[in-house]
Amino acid sequence: MLKKMNRDILDYAMKNNESNEVAMLMHEGVKVSKPIKGDYRSVDIMADADGYHILMSSNYRSVTLSHNHPGLSYFSSDDLFIFMKYPSIKSMAVVTNRGKVWYINKKDNYDDEEVIDAFFEFGRRHKDWDDRRIVRVFLREYSSMIERN
Repeated sequence: MLKKMNRDILDYAMKNNESNEVAMLMHEGVKVSKPIKGDYRSVDIMADADGYHILMSSNYRSVTLSHNHPGLSYFSSDDLFIFMKYPSIKSMAVVTNRGKVWYINKKDNYDDEEVIDAFFEFGRRHKDWDDRRIVRVFLREYSSMIERN
């Protein structure tokens, strides 16, 4: 189902959003949101009524959020913050406009507060690092709680 949703995101972005960011949400393996349009750098799921409702009313770790990155990039620190902030999110995927897919997934031992606190502390300690490096190193250091490909 995630593969199809990722294809739908890319197709929709290309045909209806000038290949800019688009997000979709899946609840317990079933696609439940319409495409949510963003711009070249971001998409605001919470500004969309359906997106807001799904994230705020879904069960604990039952939602997969997938979105495209037109710039062919990996997860951003903003992506990680959304992933960590909402307890309903279990998994997040990024698909580039060339079809490369990355995912992160909260493992059973994932501790919401510990990871969020660690992420902010990590960012403070490494202010001089660029966003990509912070994300990659943080995900590597927290691989015991966050699965990634």
